[in-house]
Amino acid sequence: MTVTKEMKVAAVKAYTEVDGKCRPAAMQKALEAALPFLSSRSAEAGKPVVKGLEWREKLGFWEAQTDFIACYSIWNVDVGVWECSLLDGNFPTAEAAKSAAQADYEARILSALSTPADSEPVRCYVAEMKTSSCADYYVTVRCGDRELTPHMHKIKGRADYGVAEWNWLFNGGEKPFVLDFDCDDPAPVAVSEPVSVPEGRAAKQARRERENTAFHKWWEESGHAADPVFTLTMENCAHYAWQVRADMAAAPQPNPSAVDAEGLLSYYERQIGWSRETFGPALRTKGVIDHIRKELGEIEQDPHDLSEWVDVVILAMDGFWRHGGAAADLFPALLAKQTKNMARVWPDWRLMSEDQAIEHDRSHDALAAQGEKQP
Repeated sequence: MTVTKEMKVAAVKAYTEVDGKCRPAAMQKALEAALPFLSSRSAEAGKPVVKGLEWREKLGFWEAQTDFIACYSIWNVDVGVWECSLLDGNFPTAEAAKSAAQADYEARILSALSTPADSEPVRCYVAEMKTSSCADYYVTVRCGDRELTPHMHKIKGRADYGVAEWNWLFNGGEKPFVLDFDCDDPAPVAVSEPVSVPEGRAAKQARRERENTAFHKWWEESGHAADPVFTLTMENCAHYAWQVRADMAAAPQPNPSAVDAEGLLSYYERQIGWSRETFGPALRTKGVIDHIRKELGEIEQDPHDLSEWVDVVILAMDGFWRHGGAAADLFPALLAKQTKNMARVWPDWRLMSEDQAIEHDRSHDALAAQGEKQP
């Protein structure tokens, strides 16, 4: 808000009527000194500042155009009698009529606005997400049930400085000074020792070879023909599955190779941080599922494009952390699920269609559950 020419002329004229003399330069300085207090009072009242009407003198009257159709006109009826369009009654001076017109104008504008007295404040704070090796610090801005995380930092002091800037922007006060915050890089953290994880492709190939060896051994000992594919029955499949598990349990198992799992864990933690900053911290359940469906459609079009299979893996990992899983929880969950699947009874894949899902025999789940309940 600034001192306009009309404001200065009106103030000088009003002061002259009372005291008889006023210097325009002195009145302008007085008005400029009062402006900050007028703006603060309007802000404290929770009301916007309505700009003043701009009056123009015409032949025998004053006129002020508005941003809507109507305009205010003031004219002199008699000595000490002034009237104003849009207003009832008479006014002793032209300035009194203008003041009444300004008050009416502000009332009309403010009546169309809504400023709740209990509007929700904007809160800015640092949200911390700890991982197995470090912690991520998110600059978080919240208003009611709406929340944004515009920045993520590895150093807490930088996040504190970001929050201070957002608080200054929304809530006022002194602008923060970056040197007041500890934004230096921390000392390097020692890398943890490698941990063991199950073998990947090699272990899977070795398991398949042991299964095939056990199957053919059992088939020949049962006295069946050399080609067993078309003569298997469901009873034989169940017996074969039991025999394979028994032979595999008796055979020596390879030890898991020592692989640096820290690289995989660091990858997942980095992926979580990027995903949270790029797509937000919400659950996004339907959004992740919709994205997976689209990737599955692309796999159907070109199933040999391995990058599309990787996209599905990344999306599944995204849904895992968004619904409560931590980076360090993923691999134990995979191992637990692998152990559970290997303990189940599965039909022989040779008798199943390649284009349909192969599900385990659920009747054995009930038998296993009953066996666990027995003392």
